[in-house]
Amino acid sequence: MVTKASAEPCSELAHAKSFSFFTSVAVGTVVSGRRAFSRVLHQPNPVPCFRQLVKTGSNEAKMYAMVGLRQLDRTQFDIELERLTKQSFTVVIVATAQQGALQTERSDTILKQIRDGGYRRGFEFCRRREVRLD
Repeated sequence: MVTKASAEPCSELAHAKSFSFFTSVAVGTVVSGRRAFSRVLHQPNPVPCFRQLVKTGSNEAKMYAMVGLRQLDRTQFDIELERLTKQSFTVVIVATAQQGALQTERSDTILKQIRDGGYRRGFEFCRRREVRLD
């Protein structure tokens, strides 16, 4: 059975439970939006999804959207970066299906890393290959 959220990548990414690329944890499967992020990137025009997610997605989805916008729409990225930098919230960066949130980070720290290109490698990996597993 396929749920609507898993059938539509933007909707699935909007509910991401953690923001992580290439993270593995010994205690269980990492809960991440990386697969949905990859699926969004493989759509014909992912930018409208990212623009919407920055406004209405989970905190973790906002970070994925910012990674996408930085690479695909730098003008919109700069606008959203200024807006999000004025806010302060936590982002789950490692969560497992069994134990939930294991590690969090402040939004300003992650936004600085995104601005500085820290997730470009993860973006390119997800863009080149459709990620099947998180």
